[in-house]
Amino acid sequence: MMLWFLLISFVTSVTSRSCVIHDQPSSKSVSDQIIELVTQGAFRGVTYNRLAALADTIGPRLCGNESLTLAVDWVRQAMIAEGLDNVHVEEVQIPHWVRGQEWAQLLEPRVSYLSMLGLGNSIGTGPNGITAPVLVVRSYHELNIRCAEAKDKIVVFNPQCNWHAQPIDCYGLVVLYRVGGASYAAECGAKAALVRSAASHSIDSPHTGDMHYFPLLPQIPVASLSVEHADMLDRFQQRNQSILISLYMEAQTLPDVVGFNLVAKVKGSTLPDETVLVSGHLDSWDVGQGAMDDGGGAMISWTVLSLLHALNVRARRTVRCVLWSCEEFGGIGAKQYFKAHKNEVSTMSIVMESDLGVFHPRGLQFLGSTEARQIIESISGQLKPINATQVAPGGGGTDIDPWTDHGVPGASLLNDNSDYFAYHHSRGDMMNVLNSTDVDLAAAVWAVHSASDEISFVTRIGWGAREPTSITNLTSKPLSFFVVHHAEDPPSCYDDESCIERVKEIQIFHQNTQGWVDIGYRFLVGENGICFIGNFNTSSPNEKALKAAHSWIKCGIERRYVTKDFYVITHRQSQRPGYTTCPGDTLFNVVRSWPQAYISHTTILTDNGQFLNKQILKIITSWKLTTTYIVLNILRFIGGSVFNPKQYRPLSYFDPRIISLKDKQKNGNESESRSIPAKIVVLSQALSSAVNLWKDIANSFKTSKSTPITRIIRLSSTHFDQRSTVLQTIDIAANKASEFINAIIIDYNLPLKGSFVLLGLTYSNDFSWDNIEYLYSSSMDGEISFTYII
Repeated sequence: MMLWFLLISFVTSVTSRSCVIHDQPSSKSVSDQIIELVTQGAFRGVTYNRLAALADTIGPRLCGNESLTLAVDWVRQAMIAEGLDNVHVEEVQIPHWVRGQEWAQLLEPRVSYLSMLGLGNSIGTGPNGITAPVLVVRSYHELNIRCAEAKDKIVVFNPQCNWHAQPIDCYGLVVLYRVGGASYAAECGAKAALVRSAASHSIDSPHTGDMHYFPLLPQIPVASLSVEHADMLDRFQQRNQSILISLYMEAQTLPDVVGFNLVAKVKGSTLPDETVLVSGHLDSWDVGQGAMDDGGGAMISWTVLSLLHALNVRARRTVRCVLWSCEEFGGIGAKQYFKAHKNEVSTMSIVMESDLGVFHPRGLQFLGSTEARQIIESISGQLKPINATQVAPGGGGTDIDPWTDHGVPGASLLNDNSDYFAYHHSRGDMMNVLNSTDVDLAAAVWAVHSASDEISFVTRIGWGAREPTSITNLTSKPLSFFVVHHAEDPPSCYDDESCIERVKEIQIFHQNTQGWVDIGYRFLVGENGICFIGNFNTSSPNEKALKAAHSWIKCGIERRYVTKDFYVITHRQSQRPGYTTCPGDTLFNVVRSWPQAYISHTTILTDNGQFLNKQILKIITSWKLTTTYIVLNILRFIGGSVFNPKQYRPLSYFDPRIISLKDKQKNGNESESRSIPAKIVVLSQALSSAVNLWKDIANSFKTSKSTPITRIIRLSSTHFDQRSTVLQTIDIAANKASEFINAIIIDYNLPLKGSFVLLGLTYSNDFSWDNIEYLYSSSMDGEISFTYII
């Protein structure tokens, strides 16, 4: 997991809660802590030991059997004792199929018992069993051709497939015969059916599974045969040898019973109504221990909650663990759960099902949109320490298919399960199949993907911050913008340790040298992943750092730190031209390419920390500036600044010696500011400046010298023949005018030499930007309006 420091300069203070919160005095990310805890820490071997206790003590957990109820209660009690949230069961109606005694015996061409297992849902043979000759077919097509031969026989399906090359495809092929073979054989008049086991390898071990009868067709008993015995019968037939088998099965289906899906969760921190669902099924077949299928998947899903609880970590979204009931009979518990919770489709972020083993993990199989896949790929990078970063196609599963069918992203564990079908649904599904270390790693993958977000924040405690010298309570209402900076010194950092040291250095510089109460940024982004750590005049932050910034912005919206219609500006856009080059040119251009970048000429902060309305500039076709209008405005400003200093300020541009009476009040000269003589002196100075200005205006008509006034006269006359464009703004606060002019220069790529018209007053490149703040207009209630000619 990369360590992100997001350095975004906010107007208000925000608690640095993260998409994944961890305030431990440690620089390690949540992902790193999870991996360490299960591979080296207190949770090493825990998942395997839980599974062993379940498998050894309770054993196989057939749907409808009392052992499944015992298993549910065993896990439920352990979850409650652990302190997990909202541990409960949800009732489901499940079938109750019973195997009973069963056997199959070869009578011709020799006598031998055959390795068989009845298939779930099959009927029995009756007390006398069935003895009949055999027809072996390799496909439904062959059965269709030889249908007449199948009458009164036991049909053996022996489909062929290259299991080594295509195990999943081969399993799917054999399942077609396991599920429907009995009905197809019955349609041809067969007395019973036997199906080659869906197994990649075999040591004379039959593999069971469920089957279904087709409506309106006769029901005949059906069982699986070991691979070896299916092939032997096939060879008998190829040699035209007579084959006779006796089959006995006591299988029956009893009335439905009440079963339980087991549910627990760790509630989300800021998006508790949105859910990441992790799951596995707790039921198994009645042979073996159900360790691999699917005790392991159920246990790693439980461990996800245990790890979050142990680390005292809450992700943004609620992580819900569901241990399904009766998956082996067609996902019955999951289907009923979906029916009861279908209204949660819109809030289900992802559904995860582990039901293909918990062998050495390689990553995830994923089913979902490109955007969702990118998130999964981002999180996968956090699993690099255990080399489980792959994201492969797939991601469906019997229990989560109802959700993915409705557009919810799905995921399953990608692991080295090449031997999975050697033990699947057989007596070989025992604890010996699994390895404790692999189970731990699988649990880590499951936990990181279900609990982690794209970024993890290291809080003040985590990076060892100094205490601020003072604390001010600032507003916590959502903000409407971000300001992006860079921190030129110290340089960029690329690993956790160096980034932590850089942040400490920045805080020390800000407190000791700048005299600030604390570090001047809210969040920092190191390149092991606004201020971005480093100087970016000629190079851009790397992809990880930029991704961290975008991820934090997304997180900020979800946490309601900022409004949904936020925008992003850079430090240099909020200052006068030339004041700063922060961020560097390359990063500046990168930020301006962001969809949220504020480039529509409205980068003006109001006094309450908000931006003015977008599209503040509009084209107009009228021109009102005249020399008379200019002079009248000058006199109005001068008079107002003297007699009403709270609302007006003098035009210091025309005479720098004129100091605002309001400014003197700020400096403690309140008595002087109120004296009549002082007002008379200021008024006389202002009138003198106005006279001098009028002389300049008059002289401008007699000379070709390019002054601010002659420029404005030429521009106004130019406008009459429609050879120029006038952009007029709505009113803005006077003390924000410099920021606005700066924004226009940047947004239009204008040279610094140019003319700005403010209520008829023209300012060119020789104007002192700091003095714009002294302009007020009585007709606009303390605001100014200005126009720029391009």
